[in-house]
Order: sequence, then C-alpha cells, then structure tokens
Amino acid sequence: MSFKKLKTTTKEPKRQDTFFKNLLAELPPIIPRKELPKYLGNLISVGYMANLDSAGQGPESRRIGGHVVYERDSFVQWLESRTGND
Repeated sequence: MSFKKLKTTTKEPKRQDTFFKNLLAELPPIIPRKELPKYLGNLISVGYMANLDSAGQGPESRRIGGHVVYERDSFVQWLESRTGND
C-alpha cells in the first residue's frame, strides 16, 4: 500500500484579515456615522450609510443624543460580511 505525501503548508493570513484586525485595533469603541469617512478614508459616505440604515441593510446602530452611532465590533463584522473574499 502506498501513501501520497500530503503537501504541508502554513496558512498565511489573508491581507483582508489584517485589514479588519487593524480596523478593530484602531477604531474607537463607538463610531458616529458622520465620522465614518474620516476613519475609512472616504470609502463609505454618510449618505450611503444613512440609505443602508433606512433600508435595514446597515450595521446595527443606536441613536445617542440625536446622533447615529455604531459599535466598533458590529460595524467591522458587518463591513467584513460585505467584502469579497479575494
């Protein structure tokens, strides 16, 4: 009986994993919607997030003192679920 040798490789983290890990480390615990462009380099606009929220497609949000805010962990999890797996 012969056995095929299995190729052993170490799984390197995807660049995307590093991106989200860095976001979790750098974002504040509570993120006001109006400040998302600042933290994400203008990749997501305030208007776009407002539209997603009104359609029920945005991350979980809360209203504090008239401001819509997102909790860091749920926002990053939502963002990760919306990105491609390249």
